[in-house]
Amino acid sequence: MTPPATPPSGSPPIRSSRIAVGVGAAVAGHLLTVVLGVAIGAALGNEDYDAVGTGLAVALGGQVLLFVACLVASVLLVTRGDRGLGLGVIIGWAAGLMVTPVVGFGVCIWALQPTGGAV
Repeated sequence: MTPPATPPSGSPPIRSSRIAVGVGAAVAGHLLTVVLGVAIGAALGNEDYDAVGTGLAVALGGQVLLFVACLVASVLLVTRGDRGLGLGVIIGWAAGLMVTPVVGFGVCIWALQPTGGAV
């Protein structure tokens, strides 16, 4: 006796290209938050103002906003049928979250060079 066949699913298959697009979009969002934090910190840099703290606050605030945006977008995309892109966005957010501290550390080392970050 063979087990009954499972009924075919009505949802389309998850496409790897859509996952890759979602991962790329989320990782780009992480990089954008780091770049904005550094740019704002550099633009406000003088002795009378805590530009580093402001840049860090902008970067951390951007990460929080990115988390909310990725979570909402992922849930909406999955529920509306674009499971590949929805999964890619949340996977990319998690992967980018692991890479962002490494990039941030590199930016800090670059900025603290005796030449002031100049090449």
